[in-house]
Amino acid sequence: VDMQREKAEVEERKNDILSKLEAFEEKMVDVQREKDDLESSLAEERRKSESLQNSIGELAEEVAECNENFMQLEQERDVKEAQAAQETSTKAKVDLDVERQKNDDLKKELKNVLSQLEETKEKVEDEKRDNEILSKLLAAERAANATASTKKKRLFGRN
Repeated sequence: VDMQREKAEVEERKNDILSKLEAFEEKMVDVQREKDDLESSLAEERRKSESLQNSIGELAEEVAECNENFMQLEQERDVKEAQAAQETSTKAKVDLDVERQKNDDLKKELKNVLSQLEETKEKVEDEKRDNEILSKLLAAERAANATASTKKKRLFGRN
């Protein structure tokens, strides 16, 4: 009778352990699925970051070109100012005002491009922070998986 009772208890513990193991395996499948989703999201965020980096490079090239044009126009303006000082004609003064307006317009355009560049830079920094967070989450998940795997091995080792 004691033997049958012990056998029944052992069987009951075995069934309990098997059901816990089955629940654990289901949870591991869920964790793996979540991990795959996070890895996919991380890859997408990296692609976005790379795209933003490319945009920054393109904007930097545009800014350099605008700076070059601006410097050229500044030199032209300086030359025209010197000519205007020597000339007394109204036409030279009108031309100078037109060039100044062009320079002012270019300055505004340059400020806009610089502002866009700063916004893009901030977006890239945000993306980098997001990528770092996702990487840390992924590392934590891997550590949890490793701990769960160790516990699973211990559980099987005792039975």
